[in-house]
Amino acid sequence: MGGDAEPTAPTLAPGFRVLSTRIELPPKCRTDAVRERVVGAVEAFNLGRADSFADAFLETGQLSPYGVGGRGFVGPAAIEGFVSERHKAGDGWTLTDLGPPRGTVGLPQEAAYGAGLIVQQEAAHFRRQENAKVVIECASGLIRAWVGPPFGPPPG
Repeated sequence: MGGDAEPTAPTLAPGFRVLSTRIELPPKCRTDAVRERVVGAVEAFNLGRADSFADAFLETGQLSPYGVGGRGFVGPAAIEGFVSERHKAGDGWTLTDLGPPRGTVGLPQEAAYGAGLIVQQEAAHFRRQENAKVVIECASGLIRAWVGPPFGPPPG
């Protein structure tokens, strides 16, 4: 997909920060690696690069944004379809912070991060601070599940 599209939102908010943790994380689940993966995914979302966004996920990865039911969008084709549709509608996500795990649940196989997001769509005059949970598989460093943001712009 073309790389000359205008982003629908800035990738990082002024003052974006990665919170600290005292938990020992496997290398591919450490904050620097996860920051790169999540920032890259949000940038791809805002540029409408659906394939690049989906590439951040496991082959069986799931994306459950905007309160979609069930398991959400599972696998690259479904994830790409959602990203393409929402980019055409003008949705944009801006990261405000990234919070690593504070406990050892799931480790060392996976690590759950919290991601603060500003969700917006200019055409719908929609802008809202939301949160998402991003679960990283520590063996590959890829996203297993992205849940949220729970609310998004009205369908475009």
